[in-house]
Amino acid sequence: MLNNTNNIKLLAKFQPLDNKRINTILNNEIHLSDPRDFNDPLEFQVIFDKEIDEEFEKHEDKYKESAFNFYTDSGLSITRSHYIYSESIKTFSLNQFKICCFSDVGTIGNDGTYLETNIESLQRSKKITEDIKHWTIYGDYGKGFCAIYGVDKMKLGKDYKILYKHVKHVIEPPLITKLDIFEGYKNDYSEVTEKLISYKSNCWETENEIRLVVLKEDWESRKKNIHNGLDLRLIVFGYSVTPEVIKNVISRFIKNKKLYTRFAQVKLQSNSYKLKFTEIKYKLCECCDGVILAYE
Repeated sequence: MLNNTNNIKLLAKFQPLDNKRINTILNNEIHLSDPRDFNDPLEFQVIFDKEIDEEFEKHEDKYKESAFNFYTDSGLSITRSHYIYSESIKTFSLNQFKICCFSDVGTIGNDGTYLETNIESLQRSKKITEDIKHWTIYGDYGKGFCAIYGVDKMKLGKDYKILYKHVKHVIEPPLITKLDIFEGYKNDYSEVTEKLISYKSNCWETENEIRLVVLKEDWESRKKNIHNGLDLRLIVFGYSVTPEVIKNVISRFIKNKKLYTRFAQVKLQSNSYKLKFTEIKYKLCECCDGVILAYE
C-alpha cells in the first residue's frame, strides 16, 4: 500500500483501438491476459537449480504424495522415479493466474480537487505517450490508444487478493531453488510464481512495468471488481487515429456518462522524429447528436 494516502499512482495501458477494448473500459472492466499468450520470447524465463532433482531422489517418500497432488491437479503426468520436471513446474505455475500489465507514469498529489489532480495527470502523461516505442510495440503502430488510470491501492486489494508487482529488470533469469519448489507451493502464489511474474529482461527496462496479478480461478469475477481501485482519467489516441474514429469514441463515452474522462492525441511533428501530445477539447453538436473536436 502507499505510504502516503494523499498520493495517487498513475498507470498507462497501451492497446489496440477496437470495440472490444472500448466496451471493456465503458463496462468498468480491464482485460486480464493469460501469461502463456504473451508474445515476448524472453518472458517468464527462469533457471532451475540442479539440486531439485537430487532432492526428489533423496527424499522420494517424503515428497511423493505432495508432489503427486500438486502436479496431477494440473493434468500433468509424472513418473515414480521423476516426480517433477522444470517445464511441468513452469506450466503449472503459469496456469494459476491472469495478468494486466501497465507502465508506471508517476505519482501525483491528491490534496486538490478532482479537476486539479486530473490536470496534473494530464501533464504527467505527456512523457510516456510521446515515446513512439510504446505505440509501435503495444499501440498498434499508432492506430491504438493509451488509457491512463489513477490507482488507489488501498481500494484495489481491499476485498480480495491481488498482487501489485513492480517488475524487476535483470540481465539473467532468476534462479528457482529446491526451497522454492518444496516449501513454497502450498501458498496461493508460490515462490516459483513470484519469480516468474516479477522478473523480466533488462532490454524492456524503459517500460517501467507494473503488473496486477489475479488468481485464474477468480479472474471472471475480478475483472469488474478489480476496477474499483482504478480511476480512468485520460484516453490518449495514437498518431494514426482519424478524427472520425476519435469523435465516435468520445460520443460513446458521453452516452455512457463517462463525463470526467479527458482526451488527447499524439501527433508526429513535421520534419521531426518526435511526437507531440495535444489535449482534445470537444463540444456537442446539436444537429447530429455527435461531437465537434477542437485541439488545444
